[in-house]
Amino acid sequence: SLFEILELAYNLKADTMLKKVLKNNQIHFIYERYAFFLFAGVGLAKRFKVPIIIEVNEVVGEKRVRKQSFVKLAKRIEKYIFQNADAIVTVSDFLKDRIRGYGIEEEKIFVIPNAVDESRFTTCFKASAIKEKYAIKNGAVTIGFIGWFVKWHNIELLLEAFSDVAKKSQAFLFLVGDGMMKNRFKEIAVDMHIE
Repeated sequence: SLFEILELAYNLKADTMLKKVLKNNQIHFIYERYAFFLFAGVGLAKRFKVPIIIEVNEVVGEKRVRKQSFVKLAKRIEKYIFQNADAIVTVSDFLKDRIRGYGIEEEKIFVIPNAVDESRFTTCFKASAIKEKYAIKNGAVTIGFIGWFVKWHNIELLLEAFSDVAKKSQAFLFLVGDGMMKNRFKEIAVDMHIE
């Protein structure tokens, strides 16, 4: 609850900082990553007549790592933000449907999935070479993760599940990335004898 009160209070600081930028610069548009309770950006965008695009990666009421206390208030603020955004960008049709549930016009919601343009990367190896290097037989369970090693990705659960699978069949887990939890995940892998 305290954290959500602090999130609400942050609107005062955000309002002050953003107002100064809008008064002293010619801003063509604002691109803001949506955060629960943060309505200052949308309010100022309307006041200064600057278009605002909101990037939405989660919505109120979905199961998440940190529990929400003021769900009704967060939903009212969320609806206000979505109604007053000039465009909304999200990563999935699931989130688009949730946003449309507020009565938001479909035409202003754009889905841009997390992805990569494979043609921009050269591959100097073949999958068969990796299979050969790690002695991966056809049919072996192979799992991969590429990203940041942070708490909210719950890599611990992946390691536990992989440990169970590896006891029953040939299995490989490739974790590629970096982050504050990297060394902890290495320790867990060693403790589970799956390093």
